[in-house]
Amino acid sequence: MIVAAATATSCSRSPAQSVGAEESDANALRERATRWWELRLAKDLKAQYDLWDPDFKKRVSLDGFLSGAGSTQYMSFKIKDVAIEGDYGYVSVEYVARIGLLIPNLDLEPQTVTSEHEWVKADGVWYFRCPDDPLKAARDAASGRRHRTARPNASEPPEVPASEKN
Repeated sequence: MIVAAATATSCSRSPAQSVGAEESDANALRERATRWWELRLAKDLKAQYDLWDPDFKKRVSLDGFLSGAGSTQYMSFKIKDVAIEGDYGYVSVEYVARIGLLIPNLDLEPQTVTSEHEWVKADGVWYFRCPDDPLKAARDAASGRRHRTARPNASEPPEVPASEKN
């Protein structure tokens, strides 16, 4: 009985420990999202690609990702809020961007946009998750509506390829 009591005590978390773990997880997500946006502003697509979720990288090669770079110029960002639901996180960000159009002599004014991006945790690491429908997500962001990617099985985060594990 003493062994069982000691085991139960050592395995259970107090409410303070749970709050601390949640705060730590939220801080890790905030740091990862901040890094993603810093790389976006720096136009370092190769480094940014590493922060995209493993399922996305199975579908889109680095060369494909680099060739799809748009002409939008991102100028600044501010992480507004972070929310976590299990292995999924949602980061609300406000950013200023000049939407790129490939039309000569058309200089559009920068726009301030607030959007929510989904992140997924795989093997303890947060990754930016590509929306299932990127065009719908962009339209939702432009109109101020929230877009959350449909998750086929929310209890199972994506598998991290062996080549990406430490």
